[in-house]
Amino acid sequence: MKYISISLLIVLTLAPTTTFAQDYTGWNLPEGAKARLGKGRITGDISYSPDGTKLAVASSIGVWIYDAHTGEELDLLSGHTYHVISVAFSPDGKTIASGGVDTTTRFWNTNTPNLIRTVIGHKSWVNSVAFSRDGKTIASGSEMTVHLWNANTCDLLRTFEGHTDLISTVAFSPNGKTIFSSSFDSTIRLWNTNTGSHIRTLTGHTDEIWNISISADGNTLASGSSDGTVLLWSIPINENK
Repeated sequence: MKYISISLLIVLTLAPTTTFAQDYTGWNLPEGAKARLGKGRITGDISYSPDGTKLAVASSIGVWIYDAHTGEELDLLSGHTYHVISVAFSPDGKTIASGGVDTTTRFWNTNTPNLIRTVIGHKSWVNSVAFSRDGKTIASGSEMTVHLWNANTCDLLRTFEGHTDLISTVAFSPNGKTIFSSSFDSTIRLWNTNTGSHIRTLTGHTDEIWNISISADGNTLASGSSDGTVLLWSIPINENK
């Protein structure tokens, strides 16, 4: 497996972790910023709806839904009993999946908005959720397991196991036949969604992997790690088509 190492230096100015977002709503906006969003501590993912009109924000008190153009608060999806970490829109924008510290994965109707179902299967924080491109399945990643769910019935289809540390991100190949999972064990694993089998393990990072992203054509995988590098991986055609 070939990869290219790219080193990145990112400088961030962070507010104290004990301060809530609403304490800063009166501040002047930084140059180039359009709006300041957030009530409750921002604790995880921010996701655009497929049509770009809404933002879903994971927070300590639920999932906030905002108008992406005006910054107006539209809804608060509340039900998780602790911080929400992960959030994702379905490809048609009608469903939101969220994962939390309470170990549950929850599915919400974005039109109502109502809770569709709460599913329990993981034993630890649900750090990542992802829809397949056709919207038929959902992957969720927790401590050392990946669950695959039927997006219509919310039934558990299968579980993938093999990582030796916390799973940070899950992602689908464009055709949904492969799931990629990154982990603090410094590896990325590829899984066959139809059979549940382990395809291969990608090694190259020397520290925790925090995030991965698949290119639109499915030929390249990007991964970012605490080792200070981003690696670009060339994915064999038979594993993404």
